[in-house]
Amino acid sequence: MAQRRSKGEGGLFRVKGSRFWRAQYVHNGKVIRVSTQETVKQKALSVLQRFMADSVRGLPPLPDARYADLRRGLIADYEAKGEQVADDDR
Repeated sequence: MAQRRSKGEGGLFRVKGSRFWRAQYVHNGKVIRVSTQETVKQKALSVLQRFMADSVRGLPPLPDARYADLRRGLIADYEAKGEQVADDDR
């Protein structure tokens, strides 16, 4: 029988129809559920532990990145450094 983790150690589960394990943990009082992108439970546990360690260090959970947001951030970074940005990229 599998050993249960103690309270506060997060959790792993699989959603019906998905091959990936999902991690669940608490960050600043909010329950975070995210895919580990792992099919092997032991590897998924390592990912969960990394997420929880990041949470303890105060790093926010990774948001869903959209292309437009990444592009806007890259252009802003170029402009802040004084690098050339093509007019059609703005």
